[in-house]
Amino acid sequence: MTLPKKPKEVGEQTYSDSIIRCCLLLKINYGLKLRQSTGFIQSLFFLMGKAHFVVPDYSTLCRRQKSLPVAISNRLESGEKLVIGIDSTGLKV
Repeated sequence: MTLPKKPKEVGEQTYSDSIIRCCLLLKINYGLKLRQSTGFIQSLFFLMGKAHFVVPDYSTLCRRQKSLPVAISNRLESGEKLVIGIDSTGLKV
């Protein structure tokens, strides 16, 4: 006899807001659709040797993008700096 699976708590999220924001930023910057962005992020993880990481699927991104504001300015203002850090743990903007 198998026990029934415990349902998730209401409001419990598998992925943090920062992970979803990062995925949506890549989607916006590269002009990708949701499914394309998921595949793109999976390929990035594969190239970084982190193929075992689980990427949010397109339906999760679609659902969470409605409630999570992601603002991107297309250009930097004069004198404004953009800081990007890349190391073995990943990409930080």
